[in-house]
Amino acid sequence: DGLRRWRRLRTLHAMNLFKERIRSVEFTEPSERISLFSRLRDGQRAAHEALVRHVEVVPGLLPPHMSSKKVAAWQNEAVRLHMTWLAEVASWMSRLHEHENGVDAQAHELLDALLAEVLEYKGYPEDECRALVDQECGSVVRERRAAAEQLLEGTSKFLEWQAGEWHSFAVSMSDWLSGLAKLFEEHKSKMASNESEVRSTLKGRRDQ
Repeated sequence: DGLRRWRRLRTLHAMNLFKERIRSVEFTEPSERISLFSRLRDGQRAAHEALVRHVEVVPGLLPPHMSSKKVAAWQNEAVRLHMTWLAEVASWMSRLHEHENGVDAQAHELLDALLAEVLEYKGYPEDECRALVDQECGSVVRERRAAAEQLLEGTSKFLEWQAGEWHSFAVSMSDWLSGLAKLFEEHKSKMASNESEVRSTLKGRRDQ
């Protein structure tokens, strides 16, 4: 009985050490993930600053120097900025998921090693031991995975929402510029037509 209790204590001790490690920052806040998020934030800041700079050129597009060509060029650049940022977001999320898959694989390797270790202790019958490891330690691995996936999903949804907000603003600005350019060019065309008519009338009177 004493030997069996000792074997069970070794089993439980190994399992507790495993759970502590999986719940530590090594697995819940890996340094590589933190680095990826930091670089993602840098990209996010740069994308926003690029959009702000693009909006800041709008006053230079307004009358009397306005033209549909200039407005179209501004619109094309706004679309390019949006598509570029969406591609960057997809790339960063892909890296984050790839990293998470690696962390999850490492956790499962440690879980397999733990199972092999405690089976050697023979503190419990094999089936009972396997069930115990899965219940006590496998659940911790699954909980860590679920939390990581929830974090990445929330990040992806927020970035998609934010990009959509930026794009909606750019589209509203684009529509306003298009409408203003149309009115301005129609006005210019009408003024040119009126001026031509006045000149023609004056010329006719001089010729009489």
